[in-house]
Order: sequence, then C-alpha cells, then structure tokens
Amino acid sequence: MREDDLWNMIPLDVQLFTGEVTGRRLRELAESWMTASASAPIEQKGGYFTRQAGMNIIARINNPDGFRVEQLFIGRRPYKPDRRYSVVFGGQQVAPKDIGLKRLGPPARDVLRDYLARHDPVRAELTHDRYIWV
Repeated sequence: MREDDLWNMIPLDVQLFTGEVTGRRLRELAESWMTASASAPIEQKGGYFTRQAGMNIIARINNPDGFRVEQLFIGRRPYKPDRRYSVVFGGQQVAPKDIGLKRLGPPARDVLRDYLARHDPVRAELTHDRYIWV
C-alpha cells in the first residue's frame, strides 16, 4: 500500500472516539444518518450515509423519517435495544455528544499507517452488504 492509497481511504484525517452505547441509541443514530441524507431535497442536510463496520441495516429508504430502519444487526445477530455495545466513531461530526466518548490517541490515518507497517498486507473484497434497501 502506498501513501496515496491511505489518503484515498481516509481523505480527512479524522480523530477516533470510543465509548459504549445501547442498541436503542444505535438504531436512533442509524435513523438520523438516513434522515440527514435521504430526506426530501428541501430538507437534505448531507449527501452520504455514514459507513460502519460490524453493523448491518435493512431499511426502507422511502419510509418517512424515523421509520426507515426495519432491521439492525450487530455482527450477524439482531441488535438488542437494551444491550450496551462498544463503539468507535471516526470524526467529531458523527460522534454523538450524549454518550460520553473518549478520544483515542492519534488520528485515524496515523493509526492505520502504523498498523499496516507492522502487519501483512490487508486483503478485503469490496462488499455491498452494509445497507439493504427494500
């Protein structure tokens, strides 16, 4: 991997934050990410869905705000609303202020650069299983 590949993967050098959040709050966050990106054009606030690893969503994008997420999975298991999950957020703009996140050391690009320097090359196939629109 070259340095420009790293910049293509992480174009902005985001700070990482960690914390715990309930499944219920994760579902609320998923709804808010969709509302920010997929509301009627006059209400649109963003232009992309927040990406995540380890969380999969089945949603109806045409449903009204707050009613798009039909199923949410953590790993391959359905989420549990009252369970607390450990999370890492990249960037202050997506990190919710209400869950007491802690800042994780250096920015994401530096962490990934250090990881790649110490490990064999990462192989990852492109997948499209993060969102399933029905």
